[in-house]
Amino acid sequence: MLCIGVDLAPALSAQNINALETIEMTEASCNRGGGAAPIPTEARAQLDSIGKILNIDWIAEGTRKEATIICQRSSNCPRKKHRLGKQMPQFKSKIDEICAAIVGELN
Repeated sequence: MLCIGVDLAPALSAQNINALETIEMTEASCNRGGGAAPIPTEARAQLDSIGKILNIDWIAEGTRKEATIICQRSSNCPRKKHRLGKQMPQFKSKIDEICAAIVGELN
């Protein structure tokens, strides 16, 4: 589990919190939300606690925002469907528009 590039799993484990469970519950929430979703209450409480222990205020601030599943690189993503946060609207490329216009003229 990362927050602004900081791996929080070791800090969770050091406090006898099952980091894998925290990650999995957050991931499940994100999956239900299409790649981004609020952090579950239990995980948020755990992360808030870690933020206080480490004296890093922005960890607690980060828990008030949606969590987002990201992959190192889309081309290396192990998932069948990339989860890069909420999907941006898809725009047709100019090539698609030109092809459609040509096909339309031929018909």
